[in-house]
Amino acid sequence: MFKQCDPRWGSTQMGVSGPGEQATICKEGCAMTSLAMGLHSLGLWINDKEVDPGVLNAWLQANDGYVCAAGDCNNLRLDAPERLPGSPLVFEGEKEKPALDILAAWADSALEIVLAHVRNNHHFVLLLPSPQAATGVFTVLDPGYNSSTYHYDNISDVIRYRVSRDQGVIAYPTFKQCASQWADDTMGENGKTICQVGCLMSSISEALNGHGIDIGGKPADPQQLNAFLRSHPGGYVDNSSSLDESIVPQVDPQHISWPADGMHKNNDLAPAEIAKYLGIAPGQSQIQNQTHRVVIANVLHGEHFVLVTGLGGKNRTSENSSVFVRDSGFARDIYSYSEVVGWRIFDMVSV
Repeated sequence: MFKQCDPRWGSTQMGVSGPGEQATICKEGCAMTSLAMGLHSLGLWINDKEVDPGVLNAWLQANDGYVCAAGDCNNLRLDAPERLPGSPLVFEGEKEKPALDILAAWADSALEIVLAHVRNNHHFVLLLPSPQAATGVFTVLDPGYNSSTYHYDNISDVIRYRVSRDQGVIAYPTFKQCASQWADDTMGENGKTICQVGCLMSSISEALNGHGIDIGGKPADPQQLNAFLRSHPGGYVDNSSSLDESIVPQVDPQHISWPADGMHKNNDLAPAEIAKYLGIAPGQSQIQNQTHRVVIANVLHGEHFVLVTGLGGKNRTSENSSVFVRDSGFARDIYSYSEVVGWRIFDMVSV
């Protein structure tokens, strides 16, 4: 829940300079704040900051995200969210509310972000999944009022965004490197812990677990993989906490390999190639007894690794296209393709 009058951003001016009113987020920011809640729920960050109304407003002001019309310069360009780096949103239009069953289905879908126009066309709220929607009672996040529901009859129109997302064929778990079970386990001989520097190792353990590959008879997780690497010569390079990818296949040589093209120190793989690796391309949907390419992205200026699960966005060939991930270190689900500075590729066969 974000409130448009939150003191962290409520007094911030929104909109764009021009022939008309320019107000604060507190006064006019209901639609923008509702959109910020939707983007936050997707795990999108902007310029390495979690999305909130202040962060989103700053990006919109710097990137032609507002327009003056009819004496009001606080109008959100409704297709601007498509241009956010990493955004998977596709603007489907602002239109009269559809039939009740359709709107209920949109509200319940993880692939829809719907802002509802309420209070006689003076306010916007974010629709949420609700078991009562089929009866006309919609659960909402309301940025301006202490309302948690609105009735179908009180909704005049909606702004609808579709989440464009193509998922890979493997369902991976998320292992947080700072989870209490293994956070303090040391990795190499330099004293660094999994919580501190275990992002690549944790990402690999997610891939192993998703393929059903056990470690010493136990399901793969960061603790088990770390113990394996510590117990095998060269698992961590030169007594550091940097793992040697070529040692990982020793976990299960029949189901894991470190290929000749596994190391990419630059972002030299096109989104179409990544899609093919993930099994998004036609004919790549089988899981058992088929080799899959595990894609791990190096992000945050080379300081972090995440396991890639899918791609999204309006233009899949753009540098702004979405890279959906399992992130062991941050509350992120999406990075922009342009944020990737390298890749690690493993070949695995599901057990």
